[in-house]
Amino acid sequence: MKKILSAFLAGAMLCSMLAGCAPDKGADVKPSNDPAPSGAVSTAPTQQEKTTLTFMMWGGMPEAALSLQSMREEARPDLAEKYEIKTVIGGKQDTEMLEKLRLAVIADNEDVPDFFQVNYSSVPELAEAGIIADLSEAMAPYKDSMNEGIWNLSVYKGKNIGLPFQANAKVWLYRQDMFAEAGIDVTAIKDEDDLIEAGKLLQAKYPDSYIWNIGPQNAHYNLGMITSGNGARFVDDEGNYIVSTDPGTRRAFEMFKKLADSGVTAPINDWTPDWEKAFSDGTLASCLTGLWMTHFLTDYAAGQEGKWAVTQFPALGGAEGGSEAGGALYCVTDKSEHKAEVIEVLTGLMLSPEGEKVFFNHLGGIPMLKEVLEDPAIKDLDDPFYGKYMPE
Repeated sequence: MKKILSAFLAGAMLCSMLAGCAPDKGADVKPSNDPAPSGAVSTAPTQQEKTTLTFMMWGGMPEAALSLQSMREEARPDLAEKYEIKTVIGGKQDTEMLEKLRLAVIADNEDVPDFFQVNYSSVPELAEAGIIADLSEAMAPYKDSMNEGIWNLSVYKGKNIGLPFQANAKVWLYRQDMFAEAGIDVTAIKDEDDLIEAGKLLQAKYPDSYIWNIGPQNAHYNLGMITSGNGARFVDDEGNYIVSTDPGTRRAFEMFKKLADSGVTAPINDWTPDWEKAFSDGTLASCLTGLWMTHFLTDYAAGQEGKWAVTQFPALGGAEGGSEAGGALYCVTDKSEHKAEVIEVLTGLMLSPEGEKVFFNHLGGIPMLKEVLEDPAIKDLDDPFYGKYMPE
């Protein structure tokens, strides 16, 4: 599959002009190892050093680093000649990376990156603390060419605070072959009760299979996908915690307990060897998650091309809409000494049609530019793993 998004660019070298006159045509010019005389102007080619830009991300998406290498060469070799991207892994999860970022900013040391990856759900904290640079002036020329939802993902309190590279829509990935054999119609699944009934149909045909996994350590983003769409609040207008009394939060927890007690979900934690194996051997016949999972599933369920499909996430826990942490962005650190250079790199690759197409070909997802999204080669993509899944 054209893999789900993550990262991009950097590297190569910039050659300088030769000083002095070129030799006559046909002249027998031989290299000399003798040092140039004192005061002489050297005619040897020199290299201009590239500017190094430091990028911080969390682990789990190795394509980020790999794509930097290939995208720079395919889309914007001119930027590759000017800039070197040094990727720093701040931790396995976003929470670990954010902790490292906070400490670096507080200490004001060399560990402060020039730009970093972040989920939109963490933007308010970082923006209010003055860690994120304001990109409004740089991004203003691109507003009309960007998809509205993607543009909104780049805005916090009226300012552009980053370039979205992954819209974390909620999706339901499922084994269409197994669902068909079990007589499950995904379009009829509207809430958790419907999902439980579908899980029972699945197990009637495949007794050792489950419709989702809810492990002893339920993934934090599972809760976020529900509470972001059902009106849940963790604090009141005065900043007091209301987790134990808020109806939306309560309904989300009750929904997960109901699913776990029903027996149709597997007690397996995300990001474990058992989780990966469950997709491979059919133990997990579906997964309700963020769009980014389409990338990982092609590895976990390798060899199952054409058996998986993507459909709409049901209104579990009363959640109409919502997302998985909003989406992922590249933000520029306000303390960076290379803000202008980072902005040139980010806008040059991600907000140019040629760069966007290369980005999509590597990592998939939802293109930022209207022009690219409307390109028939992308809009009508029939993916070999999932079939057609590009949203309208």
